[in-house]
Order: sequence, then C-alpha cells, then structure tokens
Amino acid sequence: MGLLVTGSAILLAHLGLLGFQLRLFFNASPVDLLSSCVGLGVASIHVLQFVAFNQGALFSFVDKILLLFSALAVIVTGLALSQNQAAKTVDRLHAQEPRKGDQ
Repeated sequence: MGLLVTGSAILLAHLGLLGFQLRLFFNASPVDLLSSCVGLGVASIHVLQFVAFNQGALFSFVDKILLLFSALAVIVTGLALSQNQAAKTVDRLHAQEPRKGDQ
C-alpha cells in the first residue's frame, strides 16, 4: 500500500511540474513560442531517426512497458472485481436481515 501511495505522489508531482511548464509555455512571447516550436520539431526529427535506426533499443523498452502495463491491468481488474463482489455480498447480507415489521 505504501508503494502505491508513493507512486501516486510521484505521479502527481510530475503532473504538477508538467502543468507548470505548460503554463510558462503558453504565457511566453510569440518569438519564444516560435523558437520552442522549432526546437520541438528538431527534437521530433531526432526521435524519429533514433526509432528508425535503433529498433533493438526501442523494442527492449516496449517489452518492459508492456510487461508493466499488463501487471497494472491485472491489478485494476482484480480491484474492480473485488469491489463488485464486495457490493454483492453487502446486498445479500442486507436482504437477509429481518425487518422491524417482520419480527
């Protein structure tokens, strides 16, 4: 449970930093926006070139990402099913309780 809380806190911190950077990006002057867009384009070209010529490195990362995602999917599915089962059990227990008028 502690790891889940720690991971959630780190995720929220990264999202907060990303939001802060986006706010700075959109409040920049038009000249700064143009240079940022050019820099983003050049970085995209470098990423595409890396992906095109280094498939082995890319697939080693994809393999790990898919493995972690499948574990996350199993955990989320298990939590959803356990909550569904718990709700059914509570409903069944409430249906078996005698009512005040039935006693």
